[in-house]
Amino acid sequence: MVPYTPMKPPSVHRSDRWRQRYLDAYDTVLRAWPVTHESRHIATRFGLTHVISSGPADGPPLVLLPGAGVTATMWRPNVAALSADRRVHAVDTLWDLGKGEPEVFPTSHAGAVEWFRDLLDGLGHPQVDLVGLSYGGFLAARFAIDAPDRIRRLVIMSPAATLSDLSGKFVLNALALIVVPTRPEFICKAITRRTAASPIPDDLLEQWVIGTRGMRIPAPMHKIPPLVLTDDELRSLRAPALLIMGEKEWTCRDPMGGVERFRRLVPGAEAEVVEGAGHIVSMDRPELVSTRILAHLGTPRSS
Repeated sequence: MVPYTPMKPPSVHRSDRWRQRYLDAYDTVLRAWPVTHESRHIATRFGLTHVISSGPADGPPLVLLPGAGVTATMWRPNVAALSADRRVHAVDTLWDLGKGEPEVFPTSHAGAVEWFRDLLDGLGHPQVDLVGLSYGGFLAARFAIDAPDRIRRLVIMSPAATLSDLSGKFVLNALALIVVPTRPEFICKAITRRTAASPIPDDLLEQWVIGTRGMRIPAPMHKIPPLVLTDDELRSLRAPALLIMGEKEWTCRDPMGGVERFRRLVPGAEAEVVEGAGHIVSMDRPELVSTRILAHLGTPRSS
């Protein structure tokens, strides 16, 4: 009789060694989290999703979705302001880098929406305010369209695709990480630094570079790619929505055209271009962005 061998859980990392290096770097960043927090895992049908929760337990819930490859830790410059009166949940996307423990990856946008519903159920929130940047901005818009009952107010920042095709420069940078098998540190650092107009803190840069170097290619997220939303999809957004775009946004072919498209098609939409900011606008101008998010969300009320 052939002995039964349990299947190894899926991973975004190309080896256990790289995974451990990445988790160590992640924990280094988390030790400098500026407010009291709880690092925990929430069960979903796809596995355990890692969440960093901060702020009063009875505060109105706010969920933060990260960009691709940068995880919940990217919200460190913003979390103190955002969690002063709200229960803030910074999430690691389960099919991307982070501290999640997936059992199976969702393989479609519909599967991603199922994961989001499970996540909110596990957090105990029927409805939340939702903020996302880059890939997280695309997902936030997608969830607002496909799960409108779960979202009170919406903020998307520098969304990947969503409003305009990805730029050729961005695609070439992404391809450089795929075609160079060893993914040297200097290439990863150079590409990562282009995403922000201001210096990235050393510990965050180290976490992101280790994650990029050790990530499995093709990444699981390629089955849930960011896509340009149709006019009808944008018109269907019902949650009060705010778009924030950096003046130096470079990942999209026509970012300012995307801003105008958002204003024209999304009912009651607000949109703001932040002077001097790059793609990671929340880190380039953290005080301004946090203030703008809070103003859009309005006066907190208990959940």
